Amino acid sequence: LPLAMVKAPARVVAFVDGLGALDARPRGILYEEPLGSALPSEFGAWTATLRRAMDARGWTSAFQEAGVAEGLLLAHYHQQWGLGYACVNTAIAAGADGIWCSAAEEGAAQGHACSAVTLLGLARLGNDDVAARYDLPALGKAAKVVTHATTRRAPYPRQVVYGPRAVDHLP
Repeated sequence: LPLAMVKAPARVVAFVDGLGALDARPRGILYEEPLGSALPSEFGAWTATLRRAMDARGWTSAFQEAGVAEGLLLAHYHQQWGLGYACVNTAIAAGADGIWCSAAEEGAAQGHACSAVTLLGLARLGNDDVAARYDLPALGKAAKVVTHATTRRAPYPRQVVYGPRAVDHLP
């Protein structure tokens, strides 16, 4: 997606429009920034473009039309330069319904913006929907389990949210 959005954004919009025109269209679109090199403003602009293209075809977000589980737009961002969480939060603000990722950062060679840190960060910022919808302490425990299963080690000591030195320590 990043290269296509930079070099041929009209083709991306046409592709999304074509998907939205299908009689049996997909439930949504999953997209990623695999190198972690886009800035939050770029990732947010791409997200807004995808959302507008989906909405123009009547392929609305589940959060815009409660109870309709179609038109989902999910983002994934790799951590190369440390902008992962800024990028996924910007994408959510720009129209993404959520993220697709592991519970923990481990997995991809350079890590990625994981669900534990993203969701716990949103809850900490006052997102009551996230706090009500998810068992956040269980998500923190799951991140520890995923980290161990992936690396055969405990989370990095300075891992935010679910590492042993996290300020808001989870049980």
